[in-house]
Amino acid sequence: MAERRTELVRAPAPLDRAAPWELTGLDRANWPLVIRGTWVFDAPLEAARLRESLARTLALYPHLAGRSVAGARVELTNEGVPFATAERSDLTVEQACAAPTLAGGFSLPLDVGRVRKGRDAPLAVLLTRLRDGCVLGVRVSHAVLDGHGFYGMVRTWSRLHAGRPFDPPLLDQVRMPQGTGRTRAETVRAATEAGWRKLRWLGAVTIVPLLLLGKLHQRAAAVHFAPGTLERLRASARREAGRDDLTTNDALSAHLTRMCLALHDVPAGTRCGQVVVVDLRERLAGLPATFAGNASFVVPTTEFRADAPLGELAASTHDALAGTFAGSPPAVERELVLTQDAMRHRLLLVPYDVAAAHQRRPTVVYLNSFARLPVYDIDFGEPGRPVRPVRVVPHDLPDPVLIWPAPPDVGGVEVYFTGRMAHALWRRSPDDPWWSELRRFERE
Repeated sequence: MAERRTELVRAPAPLDRAAPWELTGLDRANWPLVIRGTWVFDAPLEAARLRESLARTLALYPHLAGRSVAGARVELTNEGVPFATAERSDLTVEQACAAPTLAGGFSLPLDVGRVRKGRDAPLAVLLTRLRDGCVLGVRVSHAVLDGHGFYGMVRTWSRLHAGRPFDPPLLDQVRMPQGTGRTRAETVRAATEAGWRKLRWLGAVTIVPLLLLGKLHQRAAAVHFAPGTLERLRASARREAGRDDLTTNDALSAHLTRMCLALHDVPAGTRCGQVVVVDLRERLAGLPATFAGNASFVVPTTEFRADAPLGELAASTHDALAGTFAGSPPAVERELVLTQDAMRHRLLLVPYDVAAAHQRRPTVVYLNSFARLPVYDIDFGEPGRPVRPVRVVPHDLPDPVLIWPAPPDVGGVEVYFTGRMAHALWRRSPDDPWWSELRRFERE
């Protein structure tokens, strides 16, 4: 690889917004995480034009060009974002698409410690020229954007670049439910009453070796669920449950949860749990789709037997999520407020059993779906000459089960198993009956 050439990109004019970007408790909980985005194009992108449009994007997202102060807020200093270019003429677009493990080299490293101390920007960009195309690699601190905000930001960048209309982001942290004045003891009591758990040393012993050995982020190859497969899966779940209100996501989440438990031979009758990541935008009052901060929250759905049938589990998941958003204020808002309080007191309290999701035989299945996010809704071209990604490589967060949109010309979704799930998958031979069960809706 040729030597990278790096420039700092700043917003083009003084920022109208002078107040710092105050990090919520949910933001601070995400400091350890970095989101990586990787877009592969079969046409070139001009670095100078990308830098210019990125500068205009930073005027809309000023906290991305700012610097953190004590990990509690981001001063809108407009010190800039690193934008680098590199050459990989030894690689083709086909090779870049076929080898997702190359994605790490297609983006600049982002040191969480340096970002938190205010030494580096929370965003970094790398444009790599291939023999017959290019790769745009972007990394961002999860403390300043969640997945929806991140992929929405890149979509806004592409529309600014191409001169197309866009919805400006909402930068108003007050829209998120805030913490209360509860004392530390009151917060612990409220969390205990809500069924939250303290992250104990035993849980850390389960996870830390995976992290140190790099196994927590190791991911198996994608399993594709075509549109027809998803339709048959949903129809089967509805038929078993006798309900027409079950969604494709309900059915797919239930199917994948059952398959993960079978993957680890969890005995029938074992009490198990399911955890999903939900986007709170347009679900909580006053939180629109354009909200730019962290608005994704981990929600335990339901407890069930390991041998629960598909329809029963899909219906249970559906009802549990509906209940989470019911009431005034909804249950999820109360949980979010509790998270803000816990982070303010630096309490290691979580709404689900983290260790059970990563132990040698997991009994809690953690799923994160990006299927509805604008991952592929990117076009850096001109009118009549679109430049859209042919492949978007998934992020590298340690989601045990990741549901990812397949390329638009293929349709459906891709499912990735990570960490313990991936290692258990690799131990299954290709002719293992587990695979037939996973794929049975391809043929029903």
